[in-house]
Amino acid sequence: MKKILEDIKTNTYERFYLFYGEEKYMISQMKNQLKKALVSEDDTMNYSYFEGKRADAIEIIELAKTLPFFSDHRFLILDETGLGKKSDDTFIEGLKEASDTSVVLFIEDSVDKRSKIYKFLSKEGHAVCFESAGDKELSRWLASLLKKEGKQMSSATMRSFLYRCGSDMYTLKNELEKLISYVGEREEITIRDLIKASLRMRPDRIIVGEVRGPEALDMLQAMNTGHDGSLSTGHANSAEDMLSRLETMVLQGEAALPLKAIRQQISSAVDIMIHLSRLRDHSRKTMMVSEILPHLDEKGDIRLNPLFEFREDENSTLQHVSGALVRTENPMIQTDKWTRAGFLLEDIPTAK
Repeated sequence: MKKILEDIKTNTYERFYLFYGEEKYMISQMKNQLKKALVSEDDTMNYSYFEGKRADAIEIIELAKTLPFFSDHRFLILDETGLGKKSDDTFIEGLKEASDTSVVLFIEDSVDKRSKIYKFLSKEGHAVCFESAGDKELSRWLASLLKKEGKQMSSATMRSFLYRCGSDMYTLKNELEKLISYVGEREEITIRDLIKASLRMRPDRIIVGEVRGPEALDMLQAMNTGHDGSLSTGHANSAEDMLSRLETMVLQGEAALPLKAIRQQISSAVDIMIHLSRLRDHSRKTMMVSEILPHLDEKGDIRLNPLFEFREDENSTLQHVSGALVRTENPMIQTDKWTRAGFLLEDIPTAK
């Protein structure tokens, strides 16, 4: 890609370019930059676009041989024509006669590097593979787009955004534009904005990598408004501590909410809580699986119903933890969602 940008900067071009790979957004960007540099926007005499398998190879060769009309270059784009994947000797011989003032861009989803056309284009021009970018590259790219709009996003929010949208750059750009429009004049885009924007898309469920602050309230409200199957994580020392942390995080967003109302929201929204912990031998194990009951106890506290607990066995030492997740004697109280999901009563976890 640097080679292409350098060619544009120095105004010295190869006769042939081959773009291929999964990242269609970057291919489109590079194609548009080449077009802008080679021909003017309203130049229809020196610009030709061929798409699909029905492209006429003879017409392409004739145009490539033709000198530009009152311009420095003639630009031809062959988009998914298949000619960049496999071509006969006649087509390749014709390309050899292309004018030095013609630039031919081949765009394919994939190529065969053993083919004659690939070897020819690589030798006589420049072939570029546009692979999907990694999270670091995508984060830097998104940060640059945000900076142009006067916006910013924390690294945690950026990770959640990438997790929600994937790595396709077209999708990321479209979703980012929606977020920028959603926040209006506000500078920072938060996880709360991601959750609220997601709700506008009428999802079946919402998955948030981690709740750390006021977004916990939005997550709970989503779970309480028909988004069963939603999932999130948080940091705490135990399942009981996580409930307290949730209360604190909700208060960060709505300090005026009564504690009882917050606890009712949590008990109504969350069905199952799974506690994982890093133990003394640095291994991570599931310590407890608890059911959260829908009604508060007489003191106004949330009721936990432990279903599974991790218990060490006789093989444990100071250096190595050995054990298993064991079913408790507590029966599962809420079975209605299981049955609505199509599970038989005998499939539902019960006491030993």
